[in-house]
Amino acid sequence: MRLTGKSAIITGAAKGIGAAAARLFAAEGARVAILDVDDTQGSRVAAETGDSALFLHADVTDAADVDAAVREAAQRLGALDILVNNAASTTAKALEEMDEADWRRDQDAALTSVFLCARAALPHLLARCPGAAIVNVSSVNGMMGLAQDSYSAAKAGVNSLTRTIAVKYGPRGLRCNVVSPGTVRTSIGGGRPGEPGYWERVGALYPLRRVAEPEEIARAVLFLASDDASFVTGANLTVDGGLTAGTDLFARLARGARIVEPDHSQEEPPA
Repeated sequence: MRLTGKSAIITGAAKGIGAAAARLFAAEGARVAILDVDDTQGSRVAAETGDSALFLHADVTDAADVDAAVREAAQRLGALDILVNNAASTTAKALEEMDEADWRRDQDAALTSVFLCARAALPHLLARCPGAAIVNVSSVNGMMGLAQDSYSAAKAGVNSLTRTIAVKYGPRGLRCNVVSPGTVRTSIGGGRPGEPGYWERVGALYPLRRVAEPEEIARAVLFLASDDASFVTGANLTVDGGLTAGTDLFARLARGARIVEPDHSQEEPPA
């Protein structure tokens, strides 16, 4: 098992990629602290994961909450070897539609949270060096223009902060890397709830002709957190089904393919 004897904090781990990573880390021998604001789902994931996992309520956009949760996690786990910054949210609004509150909400959830958690965890991680690691979950949105404007800007910031931490703390034995997923079948992956065919339509834009499952991203996070990546730092591991490699969409359109958008014109507006 690749994480035997290791202790990890995973933020936003009540569902999606974070929950998948928590289960995988525990299966690989780690003790895991699940941080989230969703008490019900977070507790459920911890219970399902077993005795090696615990749930801590934490708003990762609030410095006091983060400091208290990281301190408690390190105490209850006995140490802290790995931090996975996974928590994020998105308003999914275009720039002309959002106000300052929308902008700040996305920046706080996706970028400020990474700063706050890294700052709180650094003393504990450095005490376990060499061998400690930070893995930040970013997005292909931080690498190219793909809408979700404020979220994309925040994820680009995560990529930059990752490099800064890697360079600054590498001499002390701390590794810091980022995973950039493409579309993942999670609630933050987009789409109207229950919209028929959404994932298939999005998946058709990818060279692999599908979206990712949370477990596939979790395996990339595991690699970067483990000693298998002992000489990897400051890297961006893109797990995107080939999206950033290029697209055959234009060739398909030239051959007569059509992009069909769902017709919501007859739907009643939300209450």
